[in-house]
Order: sequence, then C-alpha cells, then structure tokens
Amino acid sequence: MRSIVATIQKEQNAIIRDDKNRMLIVQGAAGSGKTSAALQRVAYLLYKHRERLKADQIVLFSPNPMFNSYVSTVLPELGEENMQQTTFQEYLDYWLGASLRLEDPFDQIEYVLTEQSEHGYEARLSGIVYKASEAFL
Repeated sequence: MRSIVATIQKEQNAIIRDDKNRMLIVQGAAGSGKTSAALQRVAYLLYKHRERLKADQIVLFSPNPMFNSYVSTVLPELGEENMQQTTFQEYLDYWLGASLRLEDPFDQIEYVLTEQSEHGYEARLSGIVYKASEAFL
C-alpha cells in the first residue's frame, strides 16, 4: 500500500482529500484502484478528523469475506486502526435476521436456474427482477 500511496495522481488525491462531499462512491473496472482510493480516503478522514471520527464508526461493505481478509491489513499499514468490515448480506442478516429470513444470493441463483417448473416461479422471478431494478432502488 505504501508504494501505491507514492504513486497517487493529482486527480486521485483531490478525491481522497475532498472535504465538500460526505460520501464517496468509487466505481470502475477491476484493477483500476478503487479499493486503494477508498481506503486512502478512510485513512485521510481518520487522520484529519481524529478528534471526532474513530475507525469503529466506519463500515466497509465488501463483496465477500475473502475481500475483507484481503483489505484488513491496509489501514494498519497506513498507521490507522481497522474499520468494521462486512458484506451487505451479513449486515442485513445481523440487523434483520430475527424478523426476516434473508435468502442467500447463491441459493437465489440456484433457484432461478433450476426451479422453472415450480409453482409460483414466474411471480418470484418477477419480484427478483423488480428488486434488482433502478425503480426499486
């Protein structure tokens, strides 16, 4: 990570140090530096706002537990405590698990691919499509 910090471009640095916007959405192709930019932003905010922002107040939503393991050493390498890390599925399961049964995404994919003849399939598929839509968002 320290070698990446040394190669930050002017535009990336402006994004990392942007104090006008409270939220940063990082998107791009695989290998484009999204994770690096996001984690450097977190380190910057923790350093700059040390008196009122702590690592345990930040949550990193990642695609899977393996990714969490991969990035878990980055902030300590930059001299900061690690933040909370979870997948969105784990987060929802923790906060809603007792009142709602969340379907694992892998189980959902298996259902869509193998249960076309099951009663109610079309209605369920319609719900899945809608919940993945911009209109639902």
